[in-house]
Amino acid sequence: MIVLAQFFWDGMLFLLCGAGLGYWLYYWKDRNQQRAAGSAAQSVLDNARRDAETLLREARLSANETAIKIRDQHEQSLSVQRREIVELEQRLEQRETLVNQQLEGLLRRQQELLDKERDLQLRQTQLDQRQSDLDQLLQQKRTELHRVAHLSESEARSQVLKHAEDEALRDASDLSRRILEESRTRA
Repeated sequence: MIVLAQFFWDGMLFLLCGAGLGYWLYYWKDRNQQRAAGSAAQSVLDNARRDAETLLREARLSANETAIKIRDQHEQSLSVQRREIVELEQRLEQRETLVNQQLEGLLRRQQELLDKERDLQLRQTQLDQRQSDLDQLLQQKRTELHRVAHLSESEARSQVLKHAEDEALRDASDLSRRILEESRTRA
């Protein structure tokens, strides 16, 4: 029995040692698995962080590229609009210049017409004056003819020559006055 008891206690000892060793192996294996799982989880987290950072960098780059493209498109659009505005301003300036030139031409033409109207009024006045002078002269001639009818031939001839001389002097005076007026208006 002693052997049996010894055997029993040895068995129990081995059983306890085996159970302890089994528990320790189980604990060690579990800890290694947890470490491996933790390492794997950490590795997955690190990979996820790297992937997230990479995605974030790529998203930022993509956003920057998109922003640059949008800015370039906007600048091109603004450039086109500026060119159109400059062209419109140039056309407007050309039109203003044309309108100003036409207005100046119209003002010159109006001034010329006013000057011509004044000249015509002056000439009309002169013509009226001449008509009046001619009417008076005709009346004088009639009176003179009545008087000459009572004169001799030599007296009548001298009167006619004197009258022709006076008329020639008057015509020469009128002609010189007209030439002077025309030269003033041309200057």
